[in-house]
Amino acid sequence: MSARPFRFLQSSDFHLELPPGGLVEIPESLRSLLLDAPYRAAANVFDAALREQVDFVLLCGDLVDPHRAGPRGTAFLRDQFERLRERGIDVYWALGAAEAACDIRPLERWPSNLHLFPSTHVERYHRPLSGAAGVEICGHSWNPSPDSPQPPLIPSASGAYRIFAAYADAPDPRHFAGEIHYWALGGEHEPTLPGTHSPVIHHAGAPQGRNFDETGVRGCTLVEVDASGTASLRPLASDVVRYERLTLTLPESFDSADIAAELHAGALRACENNPRIPLMISWRLAAAWRHSRADLLARCEHWLSGLRAEFGGWAQVHIAGLEIDPPPVAPPLLLEAENVAADYARALADLRRRGQAPSRVDSYWQSFDQPLVDILSFNRAAARDRALAEAAWLGVELLVPEETRS
Repeated sequence: MSARPFRFLQSSDFHLELPPGGLVEIPESLRSLLLDAPYRAAANVFDAALREQVDFVLLCGDLVDPHRAGPRGTAFLRDQFERLRERGIDVYWALGAAEAACDIRPLERWPSNLHLFPSTHVERYHRPLSGAAGVEICGHSWNPSPDSPQPPLIPSASGAYRIFAAYADAPDPRHFAGEIHYWALGGEHEPTLPGTHSPVIHHAGAPQGRNFDETGVRGCTLVEVDASGTASLRPLASDVVRYERLTLTLPESFDSADIAAELHAGALRACENNPRIPLMISWRLAAAWRHSRADLLARCEHWLSGLRAEFGGWAQVHIAGLEIDPPPVAPPLLLEAENVAADYARALADLRRRGQAPSRVDSYWQSFDQPLVDILSFNRAAARDRALAEAAWLGVELLVPEETRS
């Protein structure tokens, strides 16, 4: 095991080719920031590596799709790697699915401090540390072939702290029990919290959120390994624009002005909790069965207009929208009844329990072109469940008198 402490920085999923989105309207003042956000967030990652004086940097895939980003993407990375080379910091890069669009190796004259892992086998690099066994950095890049062989287990240098860098298709860590001390993985935009177990298995996540499914602080991870081989992980923020999705459960009976005040207070708290960074705010309002969909939609338009009027003068805040979440389950009394509405609600509840979408709908979509099928099909459980809940809510509104919805 290494006897001298060392530190490294882990990052992945820059997606330089993919600016943030998820907005119906983009304020003029934020357009240039959103276009450059992937590059500015990635630059913050390299700034952190220099500021923290790390021994090396691990990059775990999906930094850039060269076809979609154009020459700017690889040229940007070359310049950043050169900055690190001037400070004696090596970079180890396991390529991901985005880079697999073409052979990235000959696209630039990469600096000598860059080490690209192959996709056909496990490569390893040994970094000596003064008076210690050193660090062994192993890894492989993503292989698009579904029949790619499992990388073999390779003997470790005696006493070295061993790190494995890979994209999402990393080998099963159980095959490496006791052999790998730290797994640095990419391909997931959400950072993971490492457990107390050994080895450490960690996704650093994307350094920049891109929509309201990627909310909160985004960044990279600084890893410090002490003389005993214990790794301490510290997240470092790198995002230049941030998404926040706020939630509010609507009571069955409410005053519109009270809800407007709660929405304003929640947005204000979000701004206070995220100072000095442009903030995209969206609300999700949880409805009850007694609420009329049409009435709530009209009220949302009013509440949204009010919020935008109140925060419109704030250069770093954009109120993106208000969404209504349908009630999650049908009213118990309805499910127990014997009528058309109850049959309808029970059928939808059964589909949801079995994790299915209506088969006739899916078979109808198959007559369309494949890209449209991919959009319409319920490929994600969350999208399927929401669609079924929306259908149940609409059915209750059409088939059940308002006074009996409870």
